[in-house]
Amino acid sequence: MPTPNVFDFPTENLAVYRPDFIDNVLRTEPAIYVNHLHVAAYLADWAERLDEGRDDDFARALRDVAAHLRQGDFTPDGVLLRPVDG
Repeated sequence: MPTPNVFDFPTENLAVYRPDFIDNVLRTEPAIYVNHLHVAAYLADWAERLDEGRDDDFARALRDVAAHLRQGDFTPDGVLLRPVDG
């Protein structure tokens, strides 16, 4: 079965891509994660259009946020939304 394009992205350039975590996110929060993948694709495309061969901090920031979205970091159990004990 073909998958939607939103799932076609390289994982080797992501800092912490854990397939087991993503499998769990797809079971528990599929709508949120798919939404995040759509946003990530938009941001990555935007960064690519901005970049055009120059080293642009804004484009790099867009790619960084896209990576966090693809890693599931902004999902309810993701590392960026976990409660901090303190």
